[in-house]
Amino acid sequence: MSSSLVSSLRLQRASMASPTMEYPDKFHKAKAYVQASRKRGEELADETQLVLYALDRQVVDGPCREPKPSAWNARERALWQAWDHLGQMSREEAMRLYVKQLEIDVPRWWSQVPVEDELGQEIIVNGGYDDDVGVGEASASSCECSFELLRAQPGASGALPKPRYEHGSLCIGSKAYVIGGRWGGRYLNDCWSLDLPTRTWSERKWRQVDQSNKTVLPALAAASYLHTGGFKCVVMGGHTKPDDRTDDLKVYKVDLSSMEVERCDSFGDNIPSARGGHASVLVRFQVYVFGGEETNTKKLRNDLYVYDLHSSTWTLAETKGEPPSPRSAHSMTVVDDKYIVVFGGGSVSRCFNDLYVLDLQSMEWFQPDIVEDAVSGLLPEPRAGHAAAMMSNGSWVIVGGGNNVRACTDAFVMDLSNLGSQGRGVWISLGELGGDVMLSCEGATLVETDTKGTRALAYGGYDGKYLDRLCALHLRMRKTATGSEKKPREAPLEVGREEASAGQGQSRSGEPSEPSGTVAPASAGSEHSELAALKAELAAVKAKLKQETQKSMRLVVENAELKQMLADLEEDALPVSTMDGGKAQDDEYSNGGVAADHQAGGGGGWLSYITGES
Repeated sequence: MSSSLVSSLRLQRASMASPTMEYPDKFHKAKAYVQASRKRGEELADETQLVLYALDRQVVDGPCREPKPSAWNARERALWQAWDHLGQMSREEAMRLYVKQLEIDVPRWWSQVPVEDELGQEIIVNGGYDDDVGVGEASASSCECSFELLRAQPGASGALPKPRYEHGSLCIGSKAYVIGGRWGGRYLNDCWSLDLPTRTWSERKWRQVDQSNKTVLPALAAASYLHTGGFKCVVMGGHTKPDDRTDDLKVYKVDLSSMEVERCDSFGDNIPSARGGHASVLVRFQVYVFGGEETNTKKLRNDLYVYDLHSSTWTLAETKGEPPSPRSAHSMTVVDDKYIVVFGGGSVSRCFNDLYVLDLQSMEWFQPDIVEDAVSGLLPEPRAGHAAAMMSNGSWVIVGGGNNVRACTDAFVMDLSNLGSQGRGVWISLGELGGDVMLSCEGATLVETDTKGTRALAYGGYDGKYLDRLCALHLRMRKTATGSEKKPREAPLEVGREEASAGQGQSRSGEPSEPSGTVAPASAGSEHSELAALKAELAAVKAKLKQETQKSMRLVVENAELKQMLADLEEDALPVSTMDGGKAQDDEYSNGGVAADHQAGGGGGWLSYITGES
């Protein structure tokens, strides 16, 4: 293709009102953009987030059937009302409104997340274009990968982090964070930030706050670190030194901006035992914790617990199907907030290379169809302690690890873009790592450092000695098709829990499910009038949501005033501490709390749980 033709195609793409793409692919890309923006700390307006939340729930779960939250929980009640007021709106319509709302608030949003091949043609790995060019026609995926050792510089103090493994890592904006781990038989609780543009390390000191629920993060190894938005994360469990061990798994909320740590409460009849080597994922405001090794008994587990960040309540999940066998040092990720995927892990005597999926709607475990690498025909060998990262383009990168025989010196990508539509996962080999990059080790971490799924950063590990190497991974997904021009995937739209479960069952048997509905793109002549009609519908939905939000806030204020009246009437009978606590709680709503933030249109707001605020 000539350069002039490529240029003209790009100019044509830049002038379009929206990318030429059918639903549900356009919806998936819009949702990916919102998630990537949130990861960068670029939040949309509260009202927009409320609308997008409701439309997303309508697409994923259908009409609202959940019980109405208590009036005292204003935030959850507003979220519930936003979803409930969509009524019986179809999933197709909710997808279209989601995309149109995003186009109104962020014009040309699609141009900020381009993934193009060498000819300038757009490729979407997750929920996008498939390479199934026809029934029986072959398709193939490949990934170009390169590794680069990085030299980091000490900060103003001249210090560098100690070598370590089984630590935690996060990437927030232009900084990568390394927390805790093991070194020389010691448990660590230090925190270091790496400025990515300058590659400079800086040590961050925990702030001690004189409050009952505030603490300093204990020295932990093999814990789970989950980014909840902004500079906040949640830490789940982990092994620690004998003096700090407890019977139950502990949860901590960490603010990497203020360096404050909050020890979370744990309620419920089923609280998991203290453990490390487990894996965790965040789905909306719930943390799913699977497996691991009990700290006190060294027993391996294969139980699944759910921790609600709003209520601080643990629940032992009741699942169907055959779960993964007991294991630790495995990896786990979540796809579209609908599927939890577990890979690998092991015990002292055995390691695994199996892949299990939990359908979060039916709560049923199953093993998807696995396709080996199209070029080499390879599958990952059994491994535990590997590093893994889910990239923004839907590629799950697996690096290194080891088993009972040797270290694993290779890396793979698991393409999960067809998991929902075909019950299938495709392994793509990245080849041998090479001894010079020092990734053929256990206990390293891997985090994505951009929002396009093309770059990641690995740190630390253990291969007989403790490592402090930094290594950058550069990835480029390439999808090729044979036979004819590629076409958009026709993914089935779920129409209910029963039908969804049945459709997934067909997919697991190897037979693609029949599409239950797709949305045809609007014709060019009717695009303008259709957009105007959709804008009018959006305006009506937003107006109704605003009215209900105001009603909810009035109810909160009235309840607060009523409590204050009761407190005044019974002032002599109530203890002073109780009155002060009640007044402080009232002030949270009437002066500087959720209501004031929402009315001012500033930070916090109804969806503050997305950014980790509590």
